[in-house]
Amino acid sequence: MQRGVPRCTGVGGGAMRRTSGALLPWLLAASLAWTAGCRSTSGNRADEAPPEPTPTDVDYVDSDAFDNQFESVLVNQDAIVLVHSSRETADWGPRLNAWIAAWNRGGPRPQTTARGQAPAVGPKPVIDGEGVRELRLLVEGLLGRIEEAAQGGSAWYRDQRQLSRRVALLRPYSLRFHKGEDSSIDLIFFHERYSSYYPRFVQRLTGSEETPGAGWSRTLECSECKAARVRKARLADRER
Repeated sequence: MQRGVPRCTGVGGGAMRRTSGALLPWLLAASLAWTAGCRSTSGNRADEAPPEPTPTDVDYVDSDAFDNQFESVLVNQDAIVLVHSSRETADWGPRLNAWIAAWNRGGPRPQTTARGQAPAVGPKPVIDGEGVRELRLLVEGLLGRIEEAAQGGSAWYRDQRQLSRRVALLRPYSLRFHKGEDSSIDLIFFHERYSSYYPRFVQRLTGSEETPGAGWSRTLECSECKAARVRKARLADRER
């Protein structure tokens, strides 16, 4: 006689069906609560501020390799990009000038120009402290001829499609010209997504004792490190 699989029949089977039916509402309630909890957790994570950013260092060289590397970090939307020019004046040439001109085209507000006319110079530099007058004058002089310098020496800047793409990549960034301890100029691009960290970043960068009152905005700024300010003060004292 062939043995089959035992069937759940009779009293026992009925009890199991009644138990499953009684548990069903509780299982549905638990499932709904778990789903709501997951959504709530995901929503909270989306509202949280991004972690404190670490700067990305890019050494400037007059080659296509620089263009490709710089564009890649912009595509990645790195929080802070430090372009080290290794120069004490703005004699880095048309390649870097083209990127500065592309940033300048991005705002802070739409610029209306006649067809074929270069846009007006963007925001004037905002100065941090009294010791960066020379840098301010240098930057203002650069911005006054930035379009001509970029158009005359950079092939990609004359390519409208490539220019439009790079202008868009630079639009979320502010720009700061900063003199470091070795007196060379760094170009610092700071992404607006990390704006809550901007005042503290500037304080550390400049060695200021107080946190700057102004927050992030899409402006062009100038600053220098504390060591440079100390050197200038000592030199001024000697000349008196």
